[in-house]
Amino acid sequence: MKRSFGTPLLAAVFAVAAACSESIPTEPPDSPNARAPIPSAATLGAIEVSISTSGPDQDADGYTLSAQARTTNQFGRFAVTGTFTLTGTEPGNVSVLLYGLASNCTLTGTNPRTVKVEAGLTAKARVETFIRPCT
Repeated sequence: MKRSFGTPLLAAVFAVAAACSESIPTEPPDSPNARAPIPSAATLGAIEVSISTSGPDQDADGYTLSAQARTTNQFGRFAVTGTFTLTGTEPGNVSVLLYGLASNCTLTGTNPRTVKVEAGLTAKARVETFIRPCT
């Protein structure tokens, strides 16, 4: 026996599905298990990273950069020299770490370093590496 469902039944099913899809918090906001709100684009910042490498036998595949904010982590693979911008960065103190260097590379300065990111602005970080000649 073939059954057919009319429009009123479908409308009821969609109404129930829409009502059930609302987000109902399962944890109080101050609970350690509560999810952090996702920031909107207007409340995010950016980090401009300048990488400068000097010396012979430079790292052919570049470096990896990690920007660890309070609730987010961004990664990027970059050339050994240049300026790159990570957009959509969560505001606050962000730990910027450069890694994936060849064994003959030495970083100059602190790694990781902390960069203060403000909503709507671009923070700047400068990273320098020195390449020891291969022996």
